[in-house]
Amino acid sequence: MITASMPDESPQTRVNLAPEAGTKNIVVTWKAGDVIRFYFKQGENFSPTSTSVTLIAENISGDGKSATFTVTVPADINSAAEFTVYAVHGANSKLEGGIVLINVSPGAFTPLNQLQDVPISGSVDVTPGNPINISFNHLGTLQCLTVKNTSATDFTFTPSLVNEGVTDWYYTATAGAIPYFRLTGTDAGTVANYNEDFTPPASTPITLGQNSEIELAQWVRPKADLYVPKIKLNAQPPVGNTIVSVNSKPQRTSYMQQGRAYHLYALWDGNYLYFADDTFTPPAINPLSYVAKYNINPDGDGFVTDPIACNVSGYFNFDDAGTNFSDITIDNVRYHLPSIEEWQAIVYHAWGPINFKNANSSDNYNENAIVNGSPVTFTSDFRGNGDGISYALRYKGIANMLSAWRYEYVSSGNNTHMKITSRSLPYGSDITVEEIAIPEYWNANSENDVVRYFPASGYRYSDGGSTSNVGRVGCFWSSTQVKSMYFSDTAAHSSLGTNKGLGHSVRLFISDN
Repeated sequence: MITASMPDESPQTRVNLAPEAGTKNIVVTWKAGDVIRFYFKQGENFSPTSTSVTLIAENISGDGKSATFTVTVPADINSAAEFTVYAVHGANSKLEGGIVLINVSPGAFTPLNQLQDVPISGSVDVTPGNPINISFNHLGTLQCLTVKNTSATDFTFTPSLVNEGVTDWYYTATAGAIPYFRLTGTDAGTVANYNEDFTPPASTPITLGQNSEIELAQWVRPKADLYVPKIKLNAQPPVGNTIVSVNSKPQRTSYMQQGRAYHLYALWDGNYLYFADDTFTPPAINPLSYVAKYNINPDGDGFVTDPIACNVSGYFNFDDAGTNFSDITIDNVRYHLPSIEEWQAIVYHAWGPINFKNANSSDNYNENAIVNGSPVTFTSDFRGNGDGISYALRYKGIANMLSAWRYEYVSSGNNTHMKITSRSLPYGSDITVEEIAIPEYWNANSENDVVRYFPASGYRYSDGGSTSNVGRVGCFWSSTQVKSMYFSDTAAHSSLGTNKGLGHSVRLFISDN
């Protein structure tokens, strides 16, 4: 007779999958139908025969934490002498070369109450005449994802988490490389790949009704000493392009631990997918925060230290800018030369709406841009009095990116520059462009404003050649052939087409770090 006890970690992952009311814990209990496979070792030898037990309700204690049942010991094991029993639940396992191997391939996201495979294992040395109690340990982690649909229609999708720019932090399976955990042997506790047929985990599309939510879970085995990187959420509809979350979850600063459940929350509003908090309020995203604070220096190996001086920045032709700054790390932060669509997230794409010399009143301008790697579509309102300052209410239609913008051309000799200030607005704000297009609005509540300065460094005619328009205009390369963000005392826009041999300034954007 064997008594098997579930793990006691908290927050807990469970085999009988249902969340504990009022907490984020997932309670560990046995359920009828659970199958436990047993392997037997006596001395240095394993029995070639394994045994399985399928639990029934009568086997399980009232609290579900333990189960008592009878296991048939193979005939080649002397039950009158000491032997060791190894047990596995929730994963395919096998005995190979005297080693018990457990498949730790990741599962697909599944509704929490339908997830069956939560691998656990345990062992016990059996002494004849004594009770046999096996305590199980978790072999991995649950990633829980709760998605809420606030749109007016059903949302059908297949979810996946996508690491940004790094290899997987958990063990994955491919054809010829199936990860197995070694439960026994000299390398017990490690994972190695084995060559065998591979069947990807089934992913069933999920339909989420309007104004409803669902909790999903995926089992994975974390790799040692690897942080979960910055991730985005993908939602694949049955037809059409993959929907990618507008924002990312930042890299974790602690390791995932086995036996724990980690919770993520996401919101679909009918237009955009966001990571959110547990109130399903997505965090504010300010596109200007992804822009580096300073220009690149003449050597191309770091930043200048003066944000407005016109004569300290480097000049680079288009090819050199693309080659040197497509992916560069400065002070442990990754940056890249932005595409023109990324510049359009900061400055409107065409001449006119951001106007410093002429009065301007324009509503519902259509904009397309890329913010932190994700394409976004929105409308904007612009206002200006021709006094060197232009205002905009941008990202209308994207609730957590709605923001007030102030563009200012400052004429000050060698310190002439364009100053851009962006203020994120509260979720659900109904503020109008008229309310933000006055100095008083910007003189208060500015502690969370994002501000960037762009010096009017002009441009250089060729390598080592003379410069022109220093102290009057600013030209900043994009990675798009051959487009720049441009400003002068007249206006600003992100559509300047120019000669690729000219030397322009370089302002980098933060990459996925």
